[in-house]
Amino acid sequence: VEKIAAECVHDGGVKYGRGFVHADQVTKISLNLYESLASLRYFPRSNSDIFLLRAAGYLHDVGFPPDSGHHIKGFNLLKENMGNLVPGTLSEADYRIILHCVLWHRDALWQKENERNETDANVKLDTQEMLRTARRLAAILRIGDGLSFPDGRPTMRVTAFQERDVLVIEACPSKHGDDLKHQIKKAMTKINLLEEVLKNDIPSLGINKVAIRKCGHEECK
Repeated sequence: VEKIAAECVHDGGVKYGRGFVHADQVTKISLNLYESLASLRYFPRSNSDIFLLRAAGYLHDVGFPPDSGHHIKGFNLLKENMGNLVPGTLSEADYRIILHCVLWHRDALWQKENERNETDANVKLDTQEMLRTARRLAAILRIGDGLSFPDGRPTMRVTAFQERDVLVIEACPSKHGDDLKHQIKKAMTKINLLEEVLKNDIPSLGINKVAIRKCGHEECK
């Protein structure tokens, strides 16, 4: 993953991404949330999922910094640079799922998937299983990205549980006294895909809403 990221250089030789610290923090929060959701039996825990989420986490900002649309830039950079790994280290399905996690970690482009498939047929998510996996992992990655601190502080812990028809995600500060208002506000703008996945892809759960809040643990104050 590091080799791939290092090869994704922008025009003029600009170094990729926001750096390892941010990517590592987003990846760890995302994996923490994945494990919490899997423990609720919302989906089976899968080593394949974990591998794909880890790869997408470290690569999600590979397209930064253009003026705008770094998720699209990252998608295109990876499409150009990861081809030599298929078939090989990555399967064709893995390759396509990682690309779409990078694309969908920002904005709501999953809602235009049919349009994108027409323009990028060679990376199309052409089975329902691939589509569901990409949606599930991208939904988690979006929230991990929203909850990350901008200044490289230690990674916070997150725990998920269900209250009636609401999935509640509680964030524990990485340091005593950490104010999580900004991170929670940002993450709440990214819950739409996870809500859609839980309502439409797994309707048996009966979840209609996702909420994110700071934990109330005495030891976390």
